[in-house]
Amino acid sequence: MRCARRVAISALFCNFFLYSSSFELWTLGAITKEVDRHISYNIDEGFRFRENHGFFYNYTESELALHVGNETEELSFGFGYRFGFQNIEQEREIEQEEGKEKKTEKCGYKWYTEFRPIVNLYLQKIKNRSAFLYRLRVECLDRRCLESRSRFRNKLTLEVFLKNSEPVVSSYVSGEVFYSFENKEVNQGRIYVGFVAQLKDCLEFGVHYLWKRLKKEGTFKTIRVAGLSMHVLL
Repeated sequence: MRCARRVAISALFCNFFLYSSSFELWTLGAITKEVDRHISYNIDEGFRFRENHGFFYNYTESELALHVGNETEELSFGFGYRFGFQNIEQEREIEQEEGKEKKTEKCGYKWYTEFRPIVNLYLQKIKNRSAFLYRLRVECLDRRCLESRSRFRNKLTLEVFLKNSEPVVSSYVSGEVFYSFENKEVNQGRIYVGFVAQLKDCLEFGVHYLWKRLKKEGTFKTIRVAGLSMHVLL
């Protein structure tokens, strides 16, 4: 019985974290400035790379956050905006005889500009982040609109500090879901596992592994992500 359980757990682990159609590397640099006890400002710079493709996404995101309550039961409202560039694979329809099923083929990549206003709600006590966002992608050269969509995402985190560690290190596990208002469905899920090391009072380094399940064109695609981050606190 124990052997069967181990086999089942191993199979589940491999399916969730190892087997997938793609691998990506995400890097992030962040700076947070506390204006006072109730106001802070944050700016992020992210670069993402994909297996067999290379660099495909860059963004700059800024956020003004308002904090209410004490440090352990704090409620925060964030108002942010992301501006980015993404290299997206293109498809074109293959000419078929009348009556036959339509088929498409890959035809290279194009760069698109992304505009994304965001409203965040943070609950510090249970480590929960909820976000409402609107995303607009426009082709860089001819300004043709690729997509315009609104989404809701919710991320819940369980954090554990490692005892007697120097520097201070915390581990965490997070689950996140995405809801599309256009499609009226949950079309993406994420599981994060990571560590954060606080080297100084004003400097943190993080590493994480992300399993991502994404629905595109009616089918689900699995993506594995390794992440590296640096956070400066001013």
